[in-house]
Amino acid sequence: MVLVMKKERIKSKKFQGVYYRESSERKHLGRPDKAIWITWTQDGKKHWELIGNASGGYTEEFAYQRRIEILSKLNAGETPDIRSKRKSITLEDIMRAYLNWKKAEGKRVDSEIPARKTR
Repeated sequence: MVLVMKKERIKSKKFQGVYYRESSERKHLGRPDKAIWITWTQDGKKHWELIGNASGGYTEEFAYQRRIEILSKLNAGETPDIRSKRKSITLEDIMRAYLNWKKAEGKRVDSEIPARKTR
């Protein structure tokens, strides 16, 4: 088993709030590819957003402009358009997927998902 450690984010020397992480596998222009991140604080909580990879054409300067855009919207009282991390999945979604798979495999399904109880 190979132990893979995450590389630390490295601060940009030119742009505040911009970080990057060098890839140990991907190369770009003969050097390790960089995944570029930005950070900001909102309501006492630190937020991170992945901007993209250098091989995809993203630069630290572009990331800094994106950070300024987010901060200016926050200062104006607006909510910035930030990419959602994950779609929330419920136990009901998992159960439906499992029962659909079971039906497709020709297995016996004893019951359907019970109706939700409302409080």
